Amino acid sequence: MGATLAGLALSTLATPAIGSLIALQAGFTFHAQADARAWLITIAALAGVTLLFAWIGVRSLRALQPIEAIRGISARSQRHTVRPLNRMPGNARTAISLQQAAASPSRNLLVGCMLFLMTLIVSFAAVLTYNATVKPDNLYNTLSTETPQVVATPAQGETTEAMQRIRAIPSYRT
Repeated sequence: MGATLAGLALSTLATPAIGSLIALQAGFTFHAQADARAWLITIAALAGVTLLFAWIGVRSLRALQPIEAIRGISARSQRHTVRPLNRMPGNARTAISLQQAAASPSRNLLVGCMLFLMTLIVSFAAVLTYNATVKPDNLYNTLSTETPQVVATPAQGETTEAMQRIRAIPSYRT
């Protein structure tokens, strides 16, 4: 819970910079605001994901026989654990969970990649939802009109000549 609150605080501080960068790239407008509903939804979603993965872990622990856990042997692979249970921190449940997590780096990598991709998808969906509900004209304009690739602004003192050169460009539009 503490990590969730720390992450929310850090994201609240980083959101204006990241939001303005995304808005600059995508052509959307984004004004960062601290929203209590968003915080509650985030905490609920993270709690749900945590409970889901905890339930998955508990299912695998329930399948483990107590004598196998004490001996440090998995029934599936018949191999010994890396560290004995009496040298692991915490109680027996924590020790067994830590051993299983250490024994499956590929699963840990998969979960990490899934969480990263889910974060990207949720971020995109949040920006899209914001622009669709708060500023729908921006969304419609972005989808239906072409965004300029170059913006030219003449320097002070060269306005007339520079503007004539800019207007001479074949694809120039005001």
